[in-house]
Amino acid sequence: NGFSILPLATAVLVLDFLCCFAKVLGWREALQSVNGGVIMTIASSFGISAALTQTGAAHALANALLSAGLSFGPLGVLITLYTGTALLTNIISNTATCVMMIPVAAHISEELQGMENSELNLKTLIIMV
Repeated sequence: NGFSILPLATAVLVLDFLCCFAKVLGWREALQSVNGGVIMTIASSFGISAALTQTGAAHALANALLSAGLSFGPLGVLITLYTGTALLTNIISNTATCVMMIPVAAHISEELQGMENSELNLKTLIIMV
């Protein structure tokens, strides 16, 4: 967050409770607005992301995207990462794709940090995902 007072998740929960206590939002309305399917998709995506990292699949995918994009420079890397993410969203949900591609973007960022004249950093690549 911008103020570095609380982590974002904690700040959101505090604001939710404040809205309920101030009667801006009712407890029943707050509970009904939580979509269990979305929560389960996000939770399972973290497991898949961890599996991709542990098995080396994220590393292999990142290297494939890098080798395809590096011949066109930093813009080529961004385009291949975006294209890979877009293609993956046709197979699985957008949320799962986003969580799964973060380790790939992190590995691409690590590889690019070792290269000279690389303007891409982790924030840029994660925003791209």
